[in-house]
Amino acid sequence: AARRGGVGVWTANHRGNLDLVRLCIGGLPDWREEVRPGARFGRGCRIVWVGKCKDTMRHGGAGDMEGLSKRQIVSRFEGMRELSDKAQTERALALCRLVGMPGYGPGAGSFFPRTWLLPEQRAELEEHVRERRLRAAAKGRLAPTVIVKPSGGSEGNGIFLVQHESKLPCAGGHVASKPYVAQT
Repeated sequence: AARRGGVGVWTANHRGNLDLVRLCIGGLPDWREEVRPGARFGRGCRIVWVGKCKDTMRHGGAGDMEGLSKRQIVSRFEGMRELSDKAQTERALALCRLVGMPGYGPGAGSFFPRTWLLPEQRAELEEHVRERRLRAAAKGRLAPTVIVKPSGGSEGNGIFLVQHESKLPCAGGHVASKPYVAQT
């Protein structure tokens, strides 16, 4: 996109999913995305959208910040990695359930699906999967599927489906929910 005023968002150095960012840009009047690589294109933008935390970026690290002007803003918020971590989020939701906050479930009135942290809650999840599988088999139906997903910013890698308790991961770092499971 050529520089034509409005708020430019340079996304060329971001290495993750931009669907939500693009949806937001598209919904804001006079905002535009600049996707062309090269600092000369980025300098014309007010916002620079980069990936991971500054010291762990996979491609170029802090070098992605080089060449920014004083008037540019970088998409960097302290604590966002922790806030967006599925296991940390589940731990926070568990505290909400513990104190009885409405809507934090589990149950029909809950906004959030039932979730298990692995390996801590593996036995509980195994029992749940076993019960659901046997109940489905008794009715001549297929076993329900649970999605297992890494918790810590895997950007979609490492996701797998489980229909039998013996297929649950043994190693730590997973979160499981119905029908969604994530690894920590």
